[in-house]
Amino acid sequence: MLNLSGIHAQFRRFGCAISVAYAAVMNIPIQMRPIYGELAEIISDYCGRFLSEDYRALCLRLLEKLCRKRPSPLLNGRRNTWAAGIVYAIAANNLIFDKSMPIHRTADELSC
Repeated sequence: MLNLSGIHAQFRRFGCAISVAYAAVMNIPIQMRPIYGELAEIISDYCGRFLSEDYRALCLRLLEKLCRKRPSPLLNGRRNTWAAGIVYAIAANNLIFDKSMPIHRTADELSC
């Protein structure tokens, strides 16, 4: 079994080069690797500034699944829109709008 726990941590330090290497390890199709790199950078930056490492890991996992889907819906549409949709979907499913949660945001705050 391949140990990938440190790859996401290294991604944050080294940026897109690591994400492309990680994409290769995760069996993401070759045509999707540049898209994965772009979206992973946007998502990681946003989660690092406004959310947490746990949210970042969940968002990147969803991104991986969308990249492997055939045909991938990520081939159409703007990268910022997809990144925002991925973050919103993960945040909403983890009750980020509930004020009793440790990390909480309103929809307006999440959209900044």
